Amino acid sequence: MITSASPSADSLTDTTNSSFATPPFSLSPVGESQGFARWRSSASFEDQGIDLPLPEIVPLVLPEPRELTIQRQPPPRSDFGFSLRRAVIVERCPNGTAQMKPVTFAEPGAIVQNNNDTGLLPGDRLIEVNGINVDDKSREEIIDLIKGSGNSVTVK
Repeated sequence: MITSASPSADSLTDTTNSSFATPPFSLSPVGESQGFARWRSSASFEDQGIDLPLPEIVPLVLPEPRELTIQRQPPPRSDFGFSLRRAVIVERCPNGTAQMKPVTFAEPGAIVQNNNDTGLLPGDRLIEVNGINVDDKSREEIIDLIKGSGNSVTVK
């Protein structure tokens, strides 16, 4: 038998005054000892006269649209450095209603050496191309407007 002079080693093996000697658990089903059954049968907050009002939901105010003039990139790319993405968003009206609306996003393309020459940010919604509203235009129609822009395109 090996004995230890360390009192801490003895305390690890002595179970007479240890909380580890008898585990502090109950044989009753989970939740009963915590009183969860009591909550199932209790009255609602309204029945108890407790008023829990929700805070008013303030609609998000979007920033004013930016107008950017983007230069065509030199060959071999010869593009404007951004891509178009179609999506459907939920547009919330001030009266509380919501409607699904198809939109086009103009987002920066490949960012080379941490440089974004377009000025676009991920999630920028495309509203106009060269002063023409594109809300009701297809992706192909928008691409045709951009392709016909010459050396620069103005987007909003």
